[in-house]
Amino acid sequence: NASDTAPDTLGALSSSLKLRSRGFSSATGSGRTYWWFTSSPNSLDKPPTDLKPKEAGYLYLHRNTTNKSLQIWMHTARRTWIPVKPEQEHPSFHDRILTIHKDQSPNWITRSSHTTVTTRRAKGTRRGDEDQ
Repeated sequence: NASDTAPDTLGALSSSLKLRSRGFSSATGSGRTYWWFTSSPNSLDKPPTDLKPKEAGYLYLHRNTTNKSLQIWMHTARRTWIPVKPEQEHPSFHDRILTIHKDQSPNWITRSSHTTVTTRRAKGTRRGDEDQ
């Protein structure tokens, strides 16, 4: 909602932004998850305009500290930002989907890893529990 976003919010947020990254955690492929993260008491209409993603798949996450919502945008091959949700397919690595960790950091994981995690959660098991 545009009225929820203070006019100077984007400028104040983008001035302190740091690009974060993490390598893919699977031996099945090389690549990295790249993202920016901000938080404020308001939701945003869009990511700051001065971000410079180098390719499709970069992410911008924003936490509204008032209502605890998380907004996620992905940079596309058309050089635009689109809102996305967890399980979004990566635009270049089609075998990878978006997950969000409890600490709010994103990760592009393989579909098979996602299936394994989902199955373990449904069974109430964790890694290492299977052998006990």
